[in-house]
Amino acid sequence: MSQSFNDVTTENLAQLYPKILHTLADATFIAIDTEFTGLGVKGDNVRAATSEAEKPSVYRVDNFNLLLSLQASYTVSAQSLRFLADSGFDFNKQIRLGLPYTTGSAEEKDAFGVKNLFRNILMDINRLQIPIIIHNGLMDLMYLYYSLYTDLPSNLQVFAADLSDMFPGGIYDTKYISDYVSKEPVSFLSYLYKKYEREEKRRLAILNNPDQDHGEKYTKRCFHVEIQPPFPIEQVIKKAVDVEQEDPQDGSAAQASNSRKKRRRKNKGTSAPKEEKLYCEQYALHGYCRQNKQCGKSHDLDYILDEVEKSQKRKKTGATVGEDEEAVVTPPDMNVDVPPLPAAPLIPGPSFYHSAHFDSYMTGYVFVHQLQEFRDYTTHANKLYLIGKDIPLPIQKSAFTSLSKGWQELKAELQKINPDTSS
Repeated sequence: MSQSFNDVTTENLAQLYPKILHTLADATFIAIDTEFTGLGVKGDNVRAATSEAEKPSVYRVDNFNLLLSLQASYTVSAQSLRFLADSGFDFNKQIRLGLPYTTGSAEEKDAFGVKNLFRNILMDINRLQIPIIIHNGLMDLMYLYYSLYTDLPSNLQVFAADLSDMFPGGIYDTKYISDYVSKEPVSFLSYLYKKYEREEKRRLAILNNPDQDHGEKYTKRCFHVEIQPPFPIEQVIKKAVDVEQEDPQDGSAAQASNSRKKRRRKNKGTSAPKEEKLYCEQYALHGYCRQNKQCGKSHDLDYILDEVEKSQKRKKTGATVGEDEEAVVTPPDMNVDVPPLPAAPLIPGPSFYHSAHFDSYMTGYVFVHQLQEFRDYTTHANKLYLIGKDIPLPIQKSAFTSLSKGWQELKAELQKINPDTSS
């Protein structure tokens, strides 16, 4: 499946500016991630869409990837640069086409600049009370606040009060919900996305074929996602990109697929020692591995989920590894004769990208799945996950806390532009 998105740069911001704001007018929620930001949009109201249990909800999604370029000196981490390079981030593109911006409360002269765009977006979010969706996103919110709105307050309670006033529709943290409400054993974003995607496919299959025996009962509500194509851009260089899941650097994809099938047939019925897993347990639990592509075990989430599901079935039936001839399957990115993974290509293909638009899409997808599970989802609003803490950060304004001066001034400016904007 290809992932369509609008790649917003200096070459097309002027054309996409009104389209982004128009799309936002129909938004029920916005999912963000800061390797910058993305919009998740569907047509109907969330409550109305989830009210009918017999029909799958249909969600319309528009993805936006805004490439930003800070116009000031800043410090970088060598480890972060290496991670971005390994993930396929194009630093040359950021330098040449990144949207220029300055941090804090500094004014922007360009009426169609990125800072004014985000302030117009904020104005609509506030006026329409559109919910904001994040995954472990406290740092994301701090980044957006400081980079595109105003200076960060020195007090955490004041910052929380500002956020509650900025986003009256509520902030939903899917990391908090997965850890403290649904109590998922593993809760990093890509794992949840892959897991929930499988569950939704099973639910849709049962809904479409109720008379067939599917082996499992998925009686809860389900949904379907319609990813919208990029907006047409009247330029020679196309800025809207379809990221193919298959690596274009590999010209022999079909041959590789056949090779994997042969390896699976060759090893069918064989088993590894009980204590050894062919996937990286560190990655399976936390979504990262210090060795990255040099790790000798699989980081393929589909393979990991296959193995987890098989393990759960064996526990239910009491079968041992040796009794299940399908218990050990060579993962797609492993070679039986040579255990270490092959070296990554010098220029990673799009399948390696750690991109904001796809992370925000996954965040929105996870949130929609969670909506199917909890009818009264509003009880989970404004509770942000805190690393290393047993309680969330409440996003609320107390009777003893005032809004920051920076936010009050920006809010007054926004209300002058649009008198209907109020919290």
